[in-house]
Amino acid sequence: MVGLDGQHGMIQVPRSLTMTMLAALVALSASAPLAVAEDCRAFPPGPDRRACVRREHPEQFQAKLEHCKQLASERGFTGGAGSNRPGGMKDFVQACVQGRQR
Repeated sequence: MVGLDGQHGMIQVPRSLTMTMLAALVALSASAPLAVAEDCRAFPPGPDRRACVRREHPEQFQAKLEHCKQLASERGFTGGAGSNRPGGMKDFVQACVQGRQR
């Protein structure tokens, strides 16, 4: 292929098109990391939102879980055999993580 300047293999592209393509490439590469992260606040409150928080912010979720377990033990709940019964430690911790216990 012969370009306009007589050199082989060269194709001249208008400067404005080149700048537009370059700007689009920079914009796409800059937005790529943003597309990977998920905004959990976009989900309505419920199990999908909690799953997103666990997946996207595991350290914050673990800290909240530990806080709720400590709060449960301070309030007299035990993690023994009766912790799975209704009103036990498990129910308290789940409610605390979900923000229904203070």
